[in-house]
Amino acid sequence: MVLGINMPKFVIPMFIVEAVLLVLFTVPPKRLKQDIISIPMLVLDVENSFIDVISYIRLFAVGLSGAAIAESFSEMLSPMFGS
Repeated sequence: MVLGINMPKFVIPMFIVEAVLLVLFTVPPKRLKQDIISIPMLVLDVENSFIDVISYIRLFAVGLSGAAIAESFSEMLSPMFGS
């Protein structure tokens, strides 16, 4: 539940289809038996990608707060310098 709205019924089957397609297109079917270790590693790759996105959002927030601080200082100092 996000913002008081229940998740639609099609989301769970969509995640299952997504996981199956992700495995099928990551490891070629001919090499599936040879590269069986790459399937559990796929979970870590997806997790790593999610962590990267969260990190970029954090960096964006830091940059945005720096811009807000600079604007505040500019507004506070503008009466002193008459601009």
